[in-house]
Amino acid sequence: MLDLAGGKLTLYYDNDTNEEIDLSEAEVTGFNHLVVSENTLTVTYGGKTTTFVVRIKAKTLTSIEVTTKPTTLEYIEFTTLDDAGMVLTLHYDNGTTETVTTGWESAYDFSQVGPTEVTVTYGGMTTTYDVTVVAKQLASIKVTTLPTKTEYLEEKDALNLAGGKLTLYYDNNTNEEIDLSEAEVTGFDNRVVGDNTLTVTYSGKTTTFTVRIKAKSVTSVKVTAKPNKLTYLEGDAFDATGMVVIAYYDNDTNEIITGYAVSGYASTPGTK
Repeated sequence: MLDLAGGKLTLYYDNDTNEEIDLSEAEVTGFNHLVVSENTLTVTYGGKTTTFVVRIKAKTLTSIEVTTKPTTLEYIEFTTLDDAGMVLTLHYDNGTTETVTTGWESAYDFSQVGPTEVTVTYGGMTTTYDVTVVAKQLASIKVTTLPTKTEYLEEKDALNLAGGKLTLYYDNNTNEEIDLSEAEVTGFDNRVVGDNTLTVTYSGKTTTFTVRIKAKSVTSVKVTAKPNKLTYLEGDAFDATGMVVIAYYDNDTNEIITGYAVSGYASTPGTK
């Protein structure tokens, strides 16, 4: 408010005399503390007027204060600050305050789990408020690169995860790729021909991928024991009793087989 203390007004009379009185005894108009500039004030006394100038200096920000914290006060590590809902109160050197809901800058580090400070800067002044940072959690996993080997031979090949990649997706919208061999992979059975659906488990999360089991193939057959009967009378039927036939497969296995076909026998005299 206008303060006239110390001001003096000199009254000049028509008899060449003068008199000094306190400025506060006169009427002073024109003061406006809402406009930052020079104020020309009009002084009126005894029907006479004069002027003098005062200066309205801009108010200065002395401090800021978070009077309403943001709605979100808990963050997953490495996420971004959301200061929606925050109200900042500005304190000035003229004893007034003002609230704002935008316009500040915030500095923070959400790379460490636990309580952490957010620093707010406005008009060269700073203040802080506390938030909590919690550890990210695994949300899902996915096989994003299949292993180099996806086809296996029946009853021969062992599971080979080389080249396979597993992507881990977290609840903070980040992801990480690891070798598929770091996870637990179950369901592989090379005895079952066809598609094998394998289950991948990592930190309690699961996904699947498919490999194919190819049927073994016969590479050769061999008579390892001849039939008991090798001499026949003309007109006799062939008798395979006692004969042992072994089949050899491309998976390095073999087995005694039955149900084979025999050709070349004829019940006519001679060597067959």
